[in-house]
Amino acid sequence: MSGAGTQARERFFRNMAQISVGAQLARRHVWTVVKQRHFDTSVDLTLRRGRRTVRVSVPVSLHGPDLFDVGLKPVAAAPVQRDLITMEKP
Repeated sequence: MSGAGTQARERFFRNMAQISVGAQLARRHVWTVVKQRHFDTSVDLTLRRGRRTVRVSVPVSLHGPDLFDVGLKPVAAAPVQRDLITMEKP
């Protein structure tokens, strides 16, 4: 059994994965996160859609990024590559 602090920490990291590089966020259109820059209480995201790039500052609270404050919502998580070393041979 994990404590409340451990659960809060896991929830924070799960929510931060929504804005990792490669994730897709939507305002009116779908944007892809291409760069992150972390600060004490916020994260600057560089979003790209086609040729356009936009920089957005997202505040971060105890629960993770506050995407609603800047008018964004998560669409898809960043793609994850499986670990090739741990794969077993048949």
